[in-house]
Amino acid sequence: MSEQTVANTGINKWMGKLAKQGGLNQLAPSTSKALEVELDLLDPNPKQPRRDMDDDELTGLAESIRQHGLIQPITVSKQADGRYIIVAGHRRTEAMKKLRASAPETEKERWSRIPASDFGSGVMDTLAELAITENIQRADLHPIETAEAFANLKEERGWSPEELSTKLGVDFSKTKRYLQLASATPTIKQALNQGLMVEVEPTEENGKPRKEHRRLEFNHALLVLRAHGHWQRTKPKKAADLTRALAERVLVEGWPHRKLKEFVASLSGKQESPETQKPEAEGQGAPLKAALFQADHSKVLIRRSLITASTQEDRKALASLLRELLTELQ
Repeated sequence: MSEQTVANTGINKWMGKLAKQGGLNQLAPSTSKALEVELDLLDPNPKQPRRDMDDDELTGLAESIRQHGLIQPITVSKQADGRYIIVAGHRRTEAMKKLRASAPETEKERWSRIPASDFGSGVMDTLAELAITENIQRADLHPIETAEAFANLKEERGWSPEELSTKLGVDFSKTKRYLQLASATPTIKQALNQGLMVEVEPTEENGKPRKEHRRLEFNHALLVLRAHGHWQRTKPKKAADLTRALAERVLVEGWPHRKLKEFVASLSGKQESPETQKPEAEGQGAPLKAALFQADHSKVLIRRSLITASTQEDRKALASLLRELLTELQ
């Protein structure tokens, strides 16, 4: 293998910066070597926080590499047995494997070796930090993956939030938000990650509710988490149901950040809740729409998941409507 000193770019530049600060066990980036490594000698970083890779994105990356080559080498750590652990570059490695698998026999050798920067075994104690920061720099991680990686690293190292922020070179306020999100309920994590299946308007032509996946935004998820914390203290047995109902209502009605923030503040009595505000007169502003049920001359739509989060007045109105329907059925 040919070896030469690697230019300080991308993850290499970041590692050099933290080495000077003493943040990564005094790594010396000037000693890193440029190599071409056999794909079959590469092992994934056991501390890699990424869980999923989008197959379409990998296909697109593979095509880009096929046309333009690999612009930046991956970063590896050579082990005593001659194999290499990937520190940064899992997606590029998988894209190269796709190219090799789809290439004709005469071209497979071309895609069997990948350019790499070897930082040696000295990075082994910092694989988690390197993997997290490399992904953050590329915006590759989902917020939940980042949050859980932050929390795991904090626990493993016994670091304070301030130390975690310094070690990773991440803004302290952002670090705190990710740590908060790591403690979110499964519902909140699902709403932020895969999204929740909710009933939306308009309904299908056959009268059945139309459903679609909708995802919470990052800052919305943090506010729903604050609401959950309040309900855990005041209504622990109903906290999970109330939290899911709130998340679904936010997604169904498209609550803006300000409205959700006001609602969460109202839970602690700081201001009037949007749920209890009186509708304004027509032309004086848009009143909040009651989402528990909707009815017209031909159909009734009831969102059962919102019952626990609805007001007493809404539930009384729904009960009255149901009594009328039962009378018609008799």
